[in-house]
Amino acid sequence: MVEQTRVREGDISETMENLLEYQLICHSENTYYVDPERATELKHRLESIDAVVRLFKNAPGDDYSEEGWEDRIESIL
Repeated sequence: MVEQTRVREGDISETMENLLEYQLICHSENTYYVDPERATELKHRLESIDAVVRLFKNAPGDDYSEEGWEDRIESIL
């Protein structure tokens, strides 16, 4: 699974803890999963974030496409 993400293997544990803390995933009997009742909401949020990332990556070299712009916006969590 680690290969399918851009998260470094050493950061997986912290990432999973953060996802659990913000109730974006659930944990039960050694299994991590998305609450089916929240799946659609989370899917839409992730699609929106992906669209913003693509927009800024494709933007011309101006203020809106400055390196590090992601650090200046609020977290979705």
